[in-house]
Amino acid sequence: MATSVAVPSPPSLFSCSTVRADPAKGPYAVISVMVSQVSTAATFWLMDEMPLGDFTYNATTVLDNGIPAELQPQYIGIVMLITFSVSIIQLLVCVLGLSSKVAAFIPDSLIAGFMASSGISVLVSQLKPLFGISVPQFDGPLSLIFTFVEVLKRLPSTNWYSFGLAICTFVSLQVFERLEIWAILWWRRRQEATSSAREGTTPPTAVLDVILTVLLASFITEQLDLADSHNVKTIGVIPNEFPIPTAPWAVFTSIPDDVVLPLVAQIIPGSVSLALVSFVTTYSISKTFGLKTSQHEDERAEIAAVESSSASNPQAASTSQDVEAIVPNPHPNSADGVDSAADTPSETLLALSLSTLTGSFLSAYVPSGSISRSALLATQTRATSPIASLVAVAIVVAVLLWFAAAFANVPLACLAAIVVVALRGVLARCYDALALLADAREKRHNVLRAIGVLVRTRGRANTANAANSEFVICDFEDSPVVEMPCNDENPVNGSSSAEAQHDRDLYILKLKYFAVHKEVLCWFLTFLCVIFFDAGTGILVGMLVSAIFVVLSSCIQQIQKVD
Repeated sequence: MATSVAVPSPPSLFSCSTVRADPAKGPYAVISVMVSQVSTAATFWLMDEMPLGDFTYNATTVLDNGIPAELQPQYIGIVMLITFSVSIIQLLVCVLGLSSKVAAFIPDSLIAGFMASSGISVLVSQLKPLFGISVPQFDGPLSLIFTFVEVLKRLPSTNWYSFGLAICTFVSLQVFERLEIWAILWWRRRQEATSSAREGTTPPTAVLDVILTVLLASFITEQLDLADSHNVKTIGVIPNEFPIPTAPWAVFTSIPDDVVLPLVAQIIPGSVSLALVSFVTTYSISKTFGLKTSQHEDERAEIAAVESSSASNPQAASTSQDVEAIVPNPHPNSADGVDSAADTPSETLLALSLSTLTGSFLSAYVPSGSISRSALLATQTRATSPIASLVAVAIVVAVLLWFAAAFANVPLACLAAIVVVALRGVLARCYDALALLADAREKRHNVLRAIGVLVRTRGRANTANAANSEFVICDFEDSPVVEMPCNDENPVNGSSSAEAQHDRDLYILKLKYFAVHKEVLCWFLTFLCVIFFDAGTGILVGMLVSAIFVVLSSCIQQIQKVD
């Protein structure tokens, strides 16, 4: 990407625009790759369209993405223009009231497949700094596959100093984590020894292991002069000031007028994909970690209530626990069964569009929810409120203004190792495919059993009950069990109405046989399209599959209503 500074205004504006679960935001890796691909393709197109008399460049001086250094201002301007167009698209969708309709076609299986494939995409992108090798950027279909193959080809040219720093990062993360947990446990035991009150009931979690590892890697790189003597790539000089606000359409002043509209048309398809991917990523993270925050709050409340009840009346506390275990509340924070900790799609999209619009004037490219940072906040600090994001913004401002020099020598291999460690939970979403396959296999068996019952009871009066059993294909979050009646009483004398009803019921069950594969198809098609094409194509294909099954469910309901 360009050397522009992503100022903390978009995250702070997002936090001020939402009141509930607030995911950590910033330059998410998948979004960064997509912005780079769209802006690089538009810049190369601009090179071909620009008349030689209006613009000249030296092809021998190129950036890491293959763009001549003289085109750097145009490249940054195109990035800001893409960010502005993404914000306009998101605002239009929000104003037209389409955000809830879009979210209705985003099932959990689509989110799981997208998260798993995004984790693999981020992992492949981190292999280059991890091994200290240079790999050309690929665009278009199979770009991820080509990148991975090229990384394998260039492994013999690995920078062993960069790779050694990555290994040291893995080790130091484990050491600092265990030392911090040991220190927390030691402090708790000391407090319990000097006080009768019980301190913490939750297991200790490490918070400082990442920052200590980064500072250690920076110290080693600086003291051994690895950047200059062994070509170890580092973050480099971090500007300790914020960029001057600039209009995102300022790039139009440096190109001919007849190229402006074709340039806008060139970036619109990529901007639509970015707007969709940014919204889906942010909304799914807000939904996921908002529910986890609710569960953490209820766990702490239940622990406090149990401790208070057990102190006064142990038997009553035991009875209360037994009742709660028998009749659990799936949404403890909401009386109507709706999670109150997660934002609605409209709130998320409005906050995201406003933050993106502001960032386009401040040299910040498309923001999005960050899986790794949100997971860190939710699992370790348990902080997912807007206040937590504002505190993070204040820390970033302090680092940029006063402590930027301390992070200039941080090796990219160290950051890549930290990202790989943080991806463990995201990559674990690949196992969701096995659970979805098992669930689809069970539902398919139930439908086939129901079809067998219909065939055996053809011409009998109770065939009408077969299609109206407890198997409900429209509710994909439940796991219904088919209980088909199979008695041989009350035969019908071959009436045409009974046979027509039988054929209709058999047709409904055939539709249900295809409908049970919704979750599996959404997961695998989203996953494969993201891997072989890009994130935008994966989400669009997953939403299309979801829309097809919604129509199928509606057809089943209409046929059952006619019956």
